[in-house]
Amino acid sequence: MPVYFNDAVDDILLYDRQASFIGGQVSNFRENLLNESQAELIKDMSPEISGVLKTRRGFHRFANLLGSTSSSVDMRAMHFFDSDSRERVIVAVARNLYEIESNGTVTAISPAANALPAAVNPAYMCQVADKMYWSSDASTSKIFELKYSGSAWVKTNSTDTVYPANAKYLIANSGRVFAYDPSGNQIFVSTILPSLAAVVKINNGGGYVIGDYTTSGMVVDALTIGLSSGQTIVFSGGGSLLLSAAAVETDTKIYGTLADAAVADDEEAAVGTTLFTMGGATINPFKVGTGAETVTGMYSWVGFNVVVFCENSIYLVDTNPLTAAAAAAGNATSTFKIRQVSNLSGAVSHRAIAQVGEDLIFLARDGVRSLKRTMAEEMVAEQSGVISYPIQDLIDSINWGSAAQKATATFWNGFALFSVPILSSTENNCVLAYSVDTTSWIGYWQGNPAYNIKPVDFCVTAFNGYAEKLLALDKVGNPLEFRDYVAPESTVATDFQDNFDGSNYRDTAWQTLTRGMTFGDQLSPKSPEFVEWEFDRSNAKVDIIPVLDGDDAERLITDLETGVGTISLATTGAVTIDNGAGYAIGDYTSSGIAVDSLPIALSSGQTLFFSGGGRLSLSALASIGATTIYGTLADAALVDNEEAEVGTSATTLPFTLSDAKVRRFRYSLTQYSPFRELQFRLLQSTGDTSGSKYVSLRSIHAGGFMDTMEADL
Repeated sequence: MPVYFNDAVDDILLYDRQASFIGGQVSNFRENLLNESQAELIKDMSPEISGVLKTRRGFHRFANLLGSTSSSVDMRAMHFFDSDSRERVIVAVARNLYEIESNGTVTAISPAANALPAAVNPAYMCQVADKMYWSSDASTSKIFELKYSGSAWVKTNSTDTVYPANAKYLIANSGRVFAYDPSGNQIFVSTILPSLAAVVKINNGGGYVIGDYTTSGMVVDALTIGLSSGQTIVFSGGGSLLLSAAAVETDTKIYGTLADAAVADDEEAAVGTTLFTMGGATINPFKVGTGAETVTGMYSWVGFNVVVFCENSIYLVDTNPLTAAAAAAGNATSTFKIRQVSNLSGAVSHRAIAQVGEDLIFLARDGVRSLKRTMAEEMVAEQSGVISYPIQDLIDSINWGSAAQKATATFWNGFALFSVPILSSTENNCVLAYSVDTTSWIGYWQGNPAYNIKPVDFCVTAFNGYAEKLLALDKVGNPLEFRDYVAPESTVATDFQDNFDGSNYRDTAWQTLTRGMTFGDQLSPKSPEFVEWEFDRSNAKVDIIPVLDGDDAERLITDLETGVGTISLATTGAVTIDNGAGYAIGDYTSSGIAVDSLPIALSSGQTLFFSGGGRLSLSALASIGATTIYGTLADAALVDNEEAEVGTSATTLPFTLSDAKVRRFRYSLTQYSPFRELQFRLLQSTGDTSGSKYVSLRSIHAGGFMDTMEADL
């Protein structure tokens, strides 16, 4: 509804506005019902808490992980490992693990070579103290431990006989590992501060020669783990002992047959141990609900609370542990308090859960939900848990049938980010962004249509105690860092572009579509006359397209340089295809495309839009008279004599406000046919090769003159 009026003329409304963008994107409602701080679409932009709409920061390649940007790379997980002796980003790719240093140096973790099972599902891991636990070892289907000890990584498999095979959804809570067992639909819990890497140390001055010790035994330091009959332990000097009897923690003698080599005093044998036993007994796993519903994810919440998500229900589990003495019989989970907090909704993916303060925000089948609001919804029988109604159209576009389970989420710098697959994509290709500060959806991030960002996982790094950074593990094969850590006064144009290969910077094709502003209705008898745009220290080139009654009209302005006011006014040149066979979609950066003699010069990076829908991104400049142009053709094939119009002439407009920071531009609207509803589409100018990529839009005011006016008598 129009928002301004004049008391002097019977309260007749005079003009409407987009006052700010703090209300974010509201695309699930009719555009002329939005308030003055909401917009119908915000893509690859970020409204600040001040209400100013700005270009989002770019994602840049952080490390050359595999030397490839192939979309077929099997990226599975990413985690920031932080201990007293090691700080590394750990990435799971296919069946292997890699570590990445703060400078981007990549090293394969050799003990874990081919350790992960075939890539059917994501790889799951958690960190407890200075150790990581991964699911699962390819040869045993058991969880394995990875620890950096001294100067090398050490991998140790668990020796549990009762364990979660091919475990999922590993989380850490209060020094314990929780793992979901898909075959038994139950949850296993480890001992507190587990350690799979243990040693057996000889305690006999004369050592032991090769021989039979099944009766006399071998004296050792008090055991820190239990050993099983039939287990073989190998000492550092090469001796191997086949145990003939079991041993428990604190035992000082072991029995068996020693072969291969004698053992000396203080010689050690590294042995694996169990995760899921206490006092020699298996810790009983637990189930939630009836145990019939499949668990889809878990999250370690505040205190001892673990939240277990199923397909259509949520459970809150108080996992306050028993003492070791009380748990000696394996009943460490017997006092866990399990409470169902929802029987209507659950999470679609283990990774699509993010903690925001003391709340959890997660992707459910009916949209993005708040756990606290979902719990309140169950108590008062109202629909308040879903927070994504403003962008329900985007939620509905998620590929729920075959790829929604790949969704991943994180909380970063006031934003809850959800990477999801939309339309027919089977990979995450869209990031939905929710501002916790303004409780609004600030739109979605995708990047350039030809170079989408595709996060499959996120992590937050803090190398050497420096400022935290957000990394996204992109499906193209490398971790990308989000450039929002660069101070505003230090940014350059490339900080607002995406970079996937370390050298080529891609425009993100940002755009916004405003709310609907009303003209010519019974309550507002006015016709459009002008529009005024207000930019705040902006410098990008933009195109402005009026949207009249839902249809795009002729462009109001093309290539407006928002910092200085230079614009392109005419389209006096055309690029015409000169090839009888035309051209199919493809790469023509080397072979080129034949055209009629060019009437104008073209720039590298410029995009040509042909009448049949083809889009050619130029990879090289072309001078006037050239008959071959080079680039990549997308969207549609080209036919002979098909044309693309190109703007050529430019002029500089004066500002309506002379200020070093704020620039206002006013344009006439009287050239357009009558309409009732007005919106504006603001686009990043295509083919912009300048060093200015940053737009900062404060407000838009559209005014009109009154069609009729009556005076009071």
